[in-house]
Amino acid sequence: MAKYVIAGKSDCPYYAKAELLADELSGRLSDFKVHKIVVKPEDWNQWVNKTCSERKWTYDGRSPLVWKELIDRGGKGLLVGSCSDFLEIALGYYGLKSDKMTDELLKIAQENKETEIKDSELALKAKKERSNPLKVCITSAGYGVCYQLLLALCNIEVFPADEQVSICLLDVEDKREVLEGSCMEVIDCAPSQLNSVYVTSDVEEAFCKAKLIIILDTLGYAISRNSADDPSYCEMMKQLDFSKIKEYGEMIDKVADQNVKVLVVGGPSNIACNIIISASKKEKNNDNFYTLARFDENKAKSVLAQRLNVKTADVENLIVWGEPNFQQIRDVNVSRVIHYDGAIWGPHIPGYSQDTRELVHDEEWLAKELPETIMKKEIELSTMLGKEPSLSIAAAILDQLHDLYNGSRSDSIHSIGTVSKGWYDIPEGLVFSVPAKFNAGQVEVVSELQLPEETITNIKEMAQQLKATTDEILNNYGLSIQ
Repeated sequence: MAKYVIAGKSDCPYYAKAELLADELSGRLSDFKVHKIVVKPEDWNQWVNKTCSERKWTYDGRSPLVWKELIDRGGKGLLVGSCSDFLEIALGYYGLKSDKMTDELLKIAQENKETEIKDSELALKAKKERSNPLKVCITSAGYGVCYQLLLALCNIEVFPADEQVSICLLDVEDKREVLEGSCMEVIDCAPSQLNSVYVTSDVEEAFCKAKLIIILDTLGYAISRNSADDPSYCEMMKQLDFSKIKEYGEMIDKVADQNVKVLVVGGPSNIACNIIISASKKEKNNDNFYTLARFDENKAKSVLAQRLNVKTADVENLIVWGEPNFQQIRDVNVSRVIHYDGAIWGPHIPGYSQDTRELVHDEEWLAKELPETIMKKEIELSTMLGKEPSLSIAAAILDQLHDLYNGSRSDSIHSIGTVSKGWYDIPEGLVFSVPAKFNAGQVEVVSELQLPEETITNIKEMAQQLKATTDEILNNYGLSIQ
């Protein structure tokens, strides 16, 4: 088999002539192969000198350079020479000559140059994307929630398919060995979007150029809400140490990407998020700081679904107002249920749903038994697992991140903790869980729902109490709501 290599400057008409002749020979002869190398004009001299030096060839440097690969001999190739040398071989051995005119060759040479420029730009862009992946940092990565997140974060479940992801796991040195084992596991899974995954105990290294930070520290702020001897909500919050959270805000301010997204998970996440925002004093976009309300939303949906004998996913548009994990209102005023097997059913109608409140038809159950049942399930699950329910928390995080980056259905409403703009008389600047819709990269708060007067009053009272508590805690750290 004959394999020829033709290398030349992208704007060289003689290279165009040689490559066209080689293409014709490849089309006619099954055992004739050709490999082409296109070089930028400004790089040609350096390239040809290096190539000839490595192969111990003597050549005058003209474009193109042609050689024959000695595939069956394991050699470095046999120098043919320039375009004219290759034309002689084509005519002498294969009886073929080039009849292309100079004008046509010049046109082809120009096309080669333009193609080479485009290819170079695409290669540079791909290289830049590979070298500048979306950096995700997960704090307190020793929690089981992090383990459940790892594979999904880099396997086309959250971010756009062309996005490369670098994951940094932040925790104390004592957790390093276990976390490095998790890194080895996720690499072995060969996820399509993974660029790198590594462990550190240094906050600055972890947050440096991070574009998404998932704060899991507040999962450890476990406070009993079930004992009659519990102190007030404000007193419980004041007992907590938020100094690490404040450090996170300061480091985000110092080294994170200007458009970093921050998601605070578990515990008194609204207060923690307000501390992070207040400690980060640069002109960062406060609309990119969130708390996870989807987990509480899903728990309420599961209890309603069990009562109505439908799937959890069949309960839609349930809203969680307030502070996820602590003081909150589970609101079914705009909630709907699909696939309910009752007297009225419309399976033949796409998107057919029924009012959740009407299907439950028990206001006392919604007001008292629903939150009590949720709390009982939480206690039972924690007792059974002996730890936080990592799978369901991770699923809620992934769902919320998916909607943040990709959007959700236009008719779908979900809960998310975000910085208030004064909607529903919630104090401006206070992080509070509200109803929202998601368009890729944007959170659109649903700000004009028609709610019962009692619900509006309860939201205002809860917001004022959370504001007073947040102000007092922020003041203890020399901060204030931004």
